[in-house]
Amino acid sequence: PGDVMRLCDLVLTKPGYGTFCEIYSAGIDCVCLERQHFPETPVLLDSLKKHFRHRIVSEEEFFRSDWTFLTENLSPPSEKEGPGTNGTFEAAEKILEMLDAQN
Repeated sequence: PGDVMRLCDLVLTKPGYGTFCEIYSAGIDCVCLERQHFPETPVLLDSLKKHFRHRIVSEEEFFRSDWTFLTENLSPPSEKEGPGTNGTFEAAEKILEMLDAQN
């Protein structure tokens, strides 16, 4: 999905850590289903609100509406700066530093 997401302007999804990582790294806006009864949902939706242009859709709105929510204005992220997107590079640098220190 990450390869296809990069071709999109907006992704409609359920809350999921991997999906959010892909969307965030690609700089894509997100419409997200509330997805009740999953313990990780509040944490993921909080992150969505902080770091994404977003819209959160209730299950009722998702199943009973005409999906006009896809064309409505999105809420801006509440935080100005988001998490970095170069974690793999930073981890590789640390590993190289550790290996260099052993020599």
